[in-house]
Amino acid sequence: MKHLSLIDIKIDLPAIYVFSDSFVDNGNNKAILGNKDAIGGGYLPFGIDFDGKPTGRVTNGRIGVDFIATVAGLPYPPPIMGMSKIDRKRIQIGVNYASGSSGLLPQNGLFLHKNVINFFQQVDLFENTTMEDLKSSKFVLGDIYKVFQDVFEMPESYGFKDVNTSCCIDNNGTKIQVCALNIAPCKDRKTRVFFDPFHPSETMHFLWARRFLKDSSVCSPINLIQLMQA
Repeated sequence: MKHLSLIDIKIDLPAIYVFSDSFVDNGNNKAILGNKDAIGGGYLPFGIDFDGKPTGRVTNGRIGVDFIATVAGLPYPPPIMGMSKIDRKRIQIGVNYASGSSGLLPQNGLFLHKNVINFFQQVDLFENTTMEDLKSSKFVLGDIYKVFQDVFEMPESYGFKDVNTSCCIDNNGTKIQVCALNIAPCKDRKTRVFFDPFHPSETMHFLWARRFLKDSSVCSPINLIQLMQA
């Protein structure tokens, strides 16, 4: 999969801040809900390809934000809920506010959990983190749906063999619900689009991050590399 390489890119970015749901949550729900909650990715097989231990990422390994941070010359942004109050006041290289089951509407998370960090709370936490003037901010739109659509239409060209089936097994022995605790997932994880029925595999995370970084057809009006260099 040489066409997916990011080794030729290196940017010096001061910080990265992340807002979202379980798609890029890297430990907030794990800190809030504990290690036995699937939405928090707090147990194996989640993290099986991330040093063999669960990190709070709802996938088998790294998430797209991790790859973007690496290209930006930064460490993976830490989950805000895993930081002490003192550390929250010293944030310099960014932080991850994403929380599984959250959404633009405050009631979204109530369908699954009461304690998730909804989007407005994530923004409030961000405002408490930084007092910088953001009037000159530049924004781009990443079309994640287009990335998935392209893969579904031509999976082989992206190195995928299965675009439909979850890699992990649920408590009923099927692949239609959240991953069961400590049951080994499929072995061909690198060729699967989905790790569980709702979240992409590390390979798919790598793909969308790579395309957002380099491809202005899915990240516009400029791609992330161009944004970082602007």
